[in-house]
Amino acid sequence: MESYISPLNYGIFIILYITCFIYIYTKYSEIVGFGALTVIQLAFTLFIGKELSQLLTKYSGTSYRLNLASMLTFYGTIFSMILLTIALILTALTILDIQDKYNNTKGTPVILSPTYQQLYNSIKENTIIIISVTGIVLLMYYLNQESINVPIMPIISNISFHSIINNIPAITSTILSITTLVLSSYQVKYSSEFSNLKIRNIVGQ
Repeated sequence: MESYISPLNYGIFIILYITCFIYIYTKYSEIVGFGALTVIQLAFTLFIGKELSQLLTKYSGTSYRLNLASMLTFYGTIFSMILLTIALILTALTILDIQDKYNNTKGTPVILSPTYQQLYNSIKENTIIIISVTGIVLLMYYLNQESINVPIMPIISNISFHSIINNIPAITSTILSITTLVLSSYQVKYSSEFSNLKIRNIVGQ
């Protein structure tokens, strides 16, 4: 993992993400913050995709074997980031379109109907959760690579308290990777529903 981990790059992304999270919950700046978050998410997806692809290519030419937990970490991260990027793009385009129409009549900020406001809030909350969990998964692999890269199926088929205790990093990483995939899939669903928002769904129209 050392071959692709760059503390400086990841530190910059963390700062940018936190800044955007603050802005999307700040009145009058949430739309700008959401747009910036979408751009940053796209950049991080391209970055992590390239880095993990290089790492997989490196391992493919050696005798080092990647087990299920490691594969889930890599592919789970890539696919969940792709799905999250799609979701954010759909949501950002919808918000920008509604903002443009709303500004012509009501000014800022955009006030959504309760149903769509709840959906929008869920998208924001899930985005923070997905990115945070993904960060935890990557950090865990960086710190516990050998403990995570173990055969998971034998542990599951012969599950016991002893085997769970001895393989906590691998089991935790597997569960979190699956969690990000599930949440990202739901995020696309939520953003698709949110993209159906029409001008008549805005309060005051």
